[in-house]
Amino acid sequence: LLDRTGAVPGVANVALANSLPLGGASDYPPEYLMVSYEGFLAGDRTGVAGDRRSVSPGLFGTMNIPLTAGGDFHERDSYTNRKVAIVSSALAGRLWPGRDPVGRQVAAVFAWNGFKDRIDWFEVIGVVSDVSPILHEKGSRPAVYFALSQEWRPSVNYVIARGQGDSRTLFPAIK
Repeated sequence: LLDRTGAVPGVANVALANSLPLGGASDYPPEYLMVSYEGFLAGDRTGVAGDRRSVSPGLFGTMNIPLTAGGDFHERDSYTNRKVAIVSSALAGRLWPGRDPVGRQVAAVFAWNGFKDRIDWFEVIGVVSDVSPILHEKGSRPAVYFALSQEWRPSVNYVIARGQGDSRTLFPAIK
């Protein structure tokens, strides 16, 4: 899908995601709690409420979301390799205030199940700027991004393309 969409004339960048970082905070409780390994070992079971997103390499560049530390996902990030994550600046500030989050461990735990289920730890490889919401005034929640290629059952709901030229002709060509 990435190759076919990227081959459309006028498409400069393309990425995939299970959800977009544009909605901001909602009135609904967050589904996930982000937990740092240090906090978990110290007994902190509350975590930081936030959003979990699975994305392909290149999403941040495609959406003009600046990477402020570390690096982006790569094609070599696979289900069998070390699990990696990229965190938002807001999450980094909440979990590791005043410290470099790159190289630290983070987990996103489904909030309704608490910490009863197995927790998977991910190495933080990068930090991205917070995203300003489009339709909400409350601001964005802390977020953690996982490599789509490392999901056991990857789900793609969005194809994000940045193009050049007239979008009225580009969109039908992509579709």
